[in-house]
Amino acid sequence: DTTMAQIAAEVLEHPFDRVRVVSSDTDRCPDAGMTTASRQTFISGNAVAGAARELRAQLAARGVNLNGENPAEGTTLTEPVRVEYRYRPPATVHLPEEINDAEAPGPDGFPIHFSYCFTTMAAVIEVNPDGSGLKVRKLITAQDVGRAVHPQNVLGQTEGAAVMGYGY
Repeated sequence: DTTMAQIAAEVLEHPFDRVRVVSSDTDRCPDAGMTTASRQTFISGNAVAGAARELRAQLAARGVNLNGENPAEGTTLTEPVRVEYRYRPPATVHLPEEINDAEAPGPDGFPIHFSYCFTTMAAVIEVNPDGSGLKVRKLITAQDVGRAVHPQNVLGQTEGAAVMGYGY
């Protein structure tokens, strides 16, 4: 919710503390699919940004400025403004298991998954000569997160991924 409010506030050029997020209301919030990793920052975040752009355009057409200034003289909103926006991620194809499998027919039929995450991890381990007593001595992880919309959440995701990798 915080991240969605941040995105809306930025696009609207409106104070963050004036943005209210409605979530988990199945009558008002369409299903955006699974919430694995930071997928919803990408999916719902792009939907929020698109809706905020449409809202700005509608309000501007009515002479309303969200930057704390008054609407143009004589301009008042007599009814709520409603916008709907559905974000569709770009379709991609699966990554090949082998290099000779790289010739895919195209992205049609693969509308759900898309590439949005780049990460790697390495572990320095110690193992007894008989194969017992495995110990992880050091875990090294690196992520290219692009622009971190909510840095604290990114750190939590990074640490969570490292712990999951350690567990595997």
